[in-house]
Amino acid sequence: FKKKFQNQNHRSGTCTVNTKKYTYKYNYLKLEYEDIEDLYEELSLEWSKKFGPYFAEQANKKEQAWQNTETGEVRFSEDMPEDEPSGSLDEAEIKDEERNEALRTLYRKISAKVHPDVGGTEEDFKKLKESYDEENLIEMLNIANNYDIPVQIEEDHLEYLDKSCKLLEKKIKDMKASTIWDYFNADINRRKMMIAHMIHNYKLQIPDEDLEDLLDISGIRKI
Repeated sequence: FKKKFQNQNHRSGTCTVNTKKYTYKYNYLKLEYEDIEDLYEELSLEWSKKFGPYFAEQANKKEQAWQNTETGEVRFSEDMPEDEPSGSLDEAEIKDEERNEALRTLYRKISAKVHPDVGGTEEDFKKLKESYDEENLIEMLNIANNYDIPVQIEEDHLEYLDKSCKLLEKKIKDMKASTIWDYFNADINRRKMMIAHMIHNYKLQIPDEDLEDLLDISGIRKI
């Protein structure tokens, strides 16, 4: 019971399953994700302006400092766990071996047309590779559509349609769960508690006269 794609993002292909509910949901989530990502980047810059100098000062006292750009958490080299010994196959190789053959075949078909050597762009090819690595099927289909590459969606692809939506949901959830997001969306009492936590855990030297400026989040854009 083959049907033509009705969704405008995939008008060039045919499918054997109904993808509408997934593509509509994905496109809605993508708009939300892009809005939150833009705001998160603004908040990250503001965070760096406020707390960067204090972390930099503390880092100079230790061997090396690491910051998780998603959570805002800072850890020093003496606190970092040692690397696990690698096996015969790295994580990416194992993941690729386990990946659904239907997804791999689709990736090869699209990449053959999107590769810069055959008329594609470096940006699109990189985006396709990232989407494949993330098993983000809907984003792969969007790229295929931009290049008028006919694709056929089978039952074997269904789990990846759902995974594409869950991937965006997780990215949104991770940003909203970050220290940076929490700080700029918290009330003043929670911000005070968070600063006290950083002073205690990371031994930051923050003078009392600096606290008022650190606590001031007026003018910060929110969604």
